[in-house]
Amino acid sequence: MANPLTDKQFIRLLDDRLTKVYHDEFNNLPMIIDTFYNRMKSSKAWEEYFSVGDIPDPEAFNGTIQYQGISPGYHTKIEPSEYAGGIMIERRLLDTERYDIIESRPKGLAKAANRKMNKIAHEPFIYHTSTAFSFMTPEEGVALCSNSHTTKSGTSTATGFDNLSTLAFNAVNLEAVRIQSLGLKSDISERIDTNFDTIVHGSNNAEAVWEVINSQGKVDEMTNNANFQHKKVETDRTSALG
Repeated sequence: MANPLTDKQFIRLLDDRLTKVYHDEFNNLPMIIDTFYNRMKSSKAWEEYFSVGDIPDPEAFNGTIQYQGISPGYHTKIEPSEYAGGIMIERRLLDTERYDIIESRPKGLAKAANRKMNKIAHEPFIYHTSTAFSFMTPEEGVALCSNSHTTKSGTSTATGFDNLSTLAFNAVNLEAVRIQSLGLKSDISERIDTNFDTIVHGSNNAEAVWEVINSQGKVDEMTNNANFQHKKVETDRTSALG
């Protein structure tokens, strides 16, 4: 437990001779919750989600209808944690402080709460290869981005189930990942339509991403070839990703 704020700690605030007291000078990183997530209210202790598999192709009719089977998908449980925080202030400090700074400090709790929520919202992007989730218990048991995804249908997962790439970012590798995404399959190993339309990146890659997406010609090439990636996707920079 943190010690209460006392007049001995903040004795300068008891002095009328200060020209200015600086506070609330730092802004939090931009909130990303409404950019990447849908908000929902819940009065439950936990929320549960379940998926149902795809339907196989119909077979040639030979006088008898062939009934297709459907496999269950995976179950996911989300159990939010509760967070709480407070500030303990010595009564004497409140009574004798000369700049009304300490009395306004509890307002900073809302700023701290928003910062914590923003950190949690970044976790799927920062820890996308981890199987340790803060609130979620997935039945599949693999990371969000993984080359080990499974299916209950019994079909082969040799191709079309890997959504992890560890290539360095550049124009050539972006195209390789785009092509990989076009091969993603459903739970019964059928090709599906994908539309990867946004690159989420940190500040360290901001210049490289901007060049690849905005250059009219191919990046770093002495040719007149057009840049296939030009204006193809949106970009979203978040400093918390590095």
